[in-house]
Amino acid sequence: MRQNTSCFNGSGSIHLEWLPKPRLTMRFLPSDSPAVRIALGGSVLDLPRIGTRAEAYVTSVPMLYFGNETRPVVGRVGRIEFGETVRCARVRFHLPNFLENEISKDGGYAITHVGVVERIDGSALSLNDSEPVLDCLGHYLSFCRGSWTFPVLLCAENAEGCVVGQRWELSNTIDRYKQTRPWLPRNEPEGTHLSEAFRGYAYAWFSALWGDAIRIATQWYVESSSGAVEKSMILTQAAFELLGWTRLVEDTHTLSEKVWKSRSMSFAEKLRQLLQSCTVPLSVPAELDQLLAYSKALRVSDGPEALTSLRNALVHPSPSKRKRIQEHPGATVDAWKLGLWYLDLIFLHVCGYKSRYSNKTIWGWPADDAMAVPWV
Repeated sequence: MRQNTSCFNGSGSIHLEWLPKPRLTMRFLPSDSPAVRIALGGSVLDLPRIGTRAEAYVTSVPMLYFGNETRPVVGRVGRIEFGETVRCARVRFHLPNFLENEISKDGGYAITHVGVVERIDGSALSLNDSEPVLDCLGHYLSFCRGSWTFPVLLCAENAEGCVVGQRWELSNTIDRYKQTRPWLPRNEPEGTHLSEAFRGYAYAWFSALWGDAIRIATQWYVESSSGAVEKSMILTQAAFELLGWTRLVEDTHTLSEKVWKSRSMSFAEKLRQLLQSCTVPLSVPAELDQLLAYSKALRVSDGPEALTSLRNALVHPSPSKRKRIQEHPGATVDAWKLGLWYLDLIFLHVCGYKSRYSNKTIWGWPADDAMAVPWV
């Protein structure tokens, strides 16, 4: 271990810890004698056995080391990379907490899936070459799961399938396991649905027109799926704004920039046109009875207007608006479900998806909520 101009010899270990959150942890026990002093803060670890070095941050250290000290220095490691990572046949990755009910009892972390990235023509690639695809895949799978999951612990393999290099690194956005309502049908094999939607998602992700919108809207979608209801409604509106601008102004040119930005056009009308362009029904589904009651009491015409009304009551509160919410306490939860359902269908329409999906407005467990997307 090295800190500034000081160098400490010794032995230690680096390992993956899942709890309380995913991280790479190092433990180091100096062998130097006489006593040595190691400070909290940045350091560099020389790892001769695997021929590399890594940056670490010391978080815990005894006040003073003597020859018989048994307490280790403890710290965090950001990334370790070693072996041949510049030229390989394929990159193998590990995926935590994706569609696996067995870990729901603990609510923790587990590697549930393993996948590979390789070129169609079989030519060589590097770990760095795989990063754009893995970033896209991480966002896509998080959209499918409704919580954050990203490919981690990359292995470079040769043509024979032998590991020739590795990169140990953990994403900061991996959620503990939680029960969510994915758009994937729960009672059907997910492989076909996953691959079909991913083709369109990746095409949009890497396009100049949709790339930024898909990335940012996916982040807001995932946070909306697993966050507090009130916060989620605000995030879904931000996603609608971004996707609506991209679809109606930049993509189809249905609206001009001037019209979109004018005060004469309400958010409800923008959302209504976005949904119509994606062939999404505008009426409030019958299953959302609390939102239907709210809409009837306020003479609200459809889903976009109901969402806008409740969002405005949350963001711009007044005694009369607060009273509306108090009189219909379940309407906010129904509006959250409706907003996520709208986002599911908008994303899937942009992806060109034409198969079955799980309808979030049909709540319950178990439920026969799988159906064809409305534009088929």
